[in-house]
Amino acid sequence: MCLALWEKFPLPFEYLGNGREPDGSVALVLALEDEYDRERLEKTVIPSLTAPYTKVFTQGTWVGI
Repeated sequence: MCLALWEKFPLPFEYLGNGREPDGSVALVLALEDEYDRERLEKTVIPSLTAPYTKVFTQGTWVGI
């Protein structure tokens, strides 16, 4: 289901990848922005998502490693 949703994702995005949650589990990440300046990235306005996307994707800022 998740792969079908990202193909129709309503916002422009940079890439699809994965990330590690604080508890160690792996999560699917759809990057809307990719920036080395975390402070600037955290100030970027992220448009709100609507269903069905809110059942699969959560908004947030991920730190690249």
